[in-house]
Amino acid sequence: MTLQYTPWPRGASPPGDLLLQRTFSSRGPSLAAQFTMPEKIYSSKLQNEYWFQEGCHILEVANHPDDQQVSIARARVEPGLTTQWHCLHETSERYLIIAGEGIAEIGDLTPAQVSAGDVVFIPPDTRQRIRNTGNQDLIFYAICSPRFTPGCYRSLEENIDALSGP
Repeated sequence: MTLQYTPWPRGASPPGDLLLQRTFSSRGPSLAAQFTMPEKIYSSKLQNEYWFQEGCHILEVANHPDDQQVSIARARVEPGLTTQWHCLHETSERYLIIAGEGIAEIGDLTPAQVSAGDVVFIPPDTRQRIRNTGNQDLIFYAICSPRFTPGCYRSLEENIDALSGP
């Protein structure tokens, strides 16, 4: 049996971002996965963390052109801060909360309390922001598919301000 990695078509509603299709080989029960990225181990260094315009600190953990399917960044929001309203064009995002606590505001959902172990799913082109309500840093991994590029980031601050009035 051979597994073939196939991206799910944009606009469809898959059970996840990707579909593994099974095809059977006449050679027997061997199992293989086909990926375009090379085998590598990446190390991220805390000193490479930077301030992002959205209102948080970012450490790129895995965001490389040779892996177009996914990127992973460590985000850190300081106590009392809220990130800007934004969305990611044609890119889904997941927040895996690893420390701290906050309020996630996603699309039309009621704002929700989040803490370590929670996963927040954000569909492509959906407005989002997160607020640190604790007294320690709110830290989470932002996992994007396809990978995050600066071109997919859309600030919505002006649009939100216009909707809420003076």
